[in-house]
Amino acid sequence: MREQTLGNAWANVTGRRVASLTTIVIVSSLMAALVALLVPLHDVRANLRAQYDDPSWRSTFLVEGIAGASEPMGPAEIGALGHEPGVTSVTPVETAQGPSGDDVVQLRTYVPVLDVPVVQGRTPRAGACEALVSRDVAGAQLDAPMTVGLDAGGQAAGHSVEPLVVGIIDRSYPLVNGATVLTTCELPHQAAASQLVVTTQDGRLPNKYVAQSLSAAAAGAMDASQSTGIIGLIALLLGVVSFFVLASVTRWSVRSRLGEFVTLRVWGRSRRAVVGMVGVEQTILALASAPIGIGLGTVLAWLLMRSGGPSSLVDPAAGIGVAAPSAWTVAVACGGFLLALVCLTVLPVVRALAPDVASLLRRRGE
Repeated sequence: MREQTLGNAWANVTGRRVASLTTIVIVSSLMAALVALLVPLHDVRANLRAQYDDPSWRSTFLVEGIAGASEPMGPAEIGALGHEPGVTSVTPVETAQGPSGDDVVQLRTYVPVLDVPVVQGRTPRAGACEALVSRDVAGAQLDAPMTVGLDAGGQAAGHSVEPLVVGIIDRSYPLVNGATVLTTCELPHQAAASQLVVTTQDGRLPNKYVAQSLSAAAAGAMDASQSTGIIGLIALLLGVVSFFVLASVTRWSVRSRLGEFVTLRVWGRSRRAVVGMVGVEQTILALASAPIGIGLGTVLAWLLMRSGGPSSLVDPAAGIGVAAPSAWTVAVACGGFLLALVCLTVLPVVRALAPDVASLLRRRGE
């Protein structure tokens, strides 16, 4: 019986090609639109976390200072930190803000241990006045110098640095926020609040230090990098619209085949057999729509995130892998449309076949 039901369902799907192809196009299009919204809403941060889940980041810390201290750490405190058990290196990082053209950028000391991904060009050389810039820095050109003024409360007003831009930073790198210049140029200490990059052997630092691991800092930066409220609202509205579209498609499908269902009942097929056959048909159509919808939705999500402008979390040069949907997204999209398609088709069929065979024949005028 199961083989007969499956065979009849497959014959109906292939025999009604126009109706089947129409359903597949509609379902796969709606599924693609939903996936294109669910990926930036749910998956892109997880994909980026996996991309930047460097085991060494769990034992590398950003140290702001000593808890309760009112002044930045001086040479003596920095030297003492370097002699703490398990500490393998201490690298001071100077930061400053300054004008570059019409914009204000953040200057930071380039630290090789952070392994900043460079999407164009190369990394700066130690001892040379070179820089990596994020795509948010207006006017910066690869292999060309740029001038950044230094102004930190007037302490270094009038000074500037002129690094040679040798590389472009991936916007999705979680430890670079906004228009940033990472440079090997010497930054005046009085123009910058000192921060330390500290590597350890066992991933632990004494509690007296105000510190955060690179893993924790990266996760926090990615979670706060982009609001998803609007995308979530659009996804909810799309789900509602999809429900009504599928309801219209399935209602048309059932009405156009009511005579066929009555004929099957006259020939002795049970209601359960007819309903089961229709359910299998819709399952086949949903499964045929799934790879098209998921694949097209992944491409749309990738294009959407790449063209998101300066506020986008994803760098324009990012590969399509950053838009790969998770198992959760695939399950929600495929399972949701499968359930909706089957239920919205089967329930009208059950109602239409509720009367006995004689009543169905009278309804048809036979």
